[in-house]
Amino acid sequence: MINERSKRPVWRLVAGAALASVLTTPPVWAGGTIEFGENSSVTIGAGLRTAYTSMEDSAGSGDDSSDFDLQSLRLYMNGQLNELVKFTFNTECKGCVFGQDAGDIGNGGEVDVLDAIVQFEFSPEFNVWAGRMLTPADRIELNGPYYGLNWNQFTVPLLPSDQLGQAGLLGRDDGVTV
Repeated sequence: MINERSKRPVWRLVAGAALASVLTTPPVWAGGTIEFGENSSVTIGAGLRTAYTSMEDSAGSGDDSSDFDLQSLRLYMNGQLNELVKFTFNTECKGCVFGQDAGDIGNGGEVDVLDAIVQFEFSPEFNVWAGRMLTPADRIELNGPYYGLNWNQFTVPLLPSDQLGQAGLLGRDDGVTV
């Protein structure tokens, strides 16, 4: 038979741990928005993917090695000029600071334009987007490396637009979508 007194310390420990985790969790903010009037604004945000690798006895000499890598950095910007005209501009830099392309002083990599879209939103049912954007092919095309269940999912071709890079960088293409 379980004594009721023996349950109390465990309950207090669990409650204390839950309270401590809530109080010590850092706050998370979405991108900052700058408003220029009633219907004009710009929102800026960023995404970051890092990795830390540690290997014991990895070299032939038996040395240990550890490495911190900034795999990807994305800058996001979108906004609206008025109720009708909106825009999106997203970039990505792979290996810009600590990555495999970094030089001796910590720079390297290239900044690529992912999306550059002008959006004309005439009504909720009818929109025209023009510029560089994801090809509207499948739900997976609306996903990205920061939201997917696995990393580097775009290295496996899912649709014809993904194969051999015809759609451009990470499934992007230039055009108009209605």
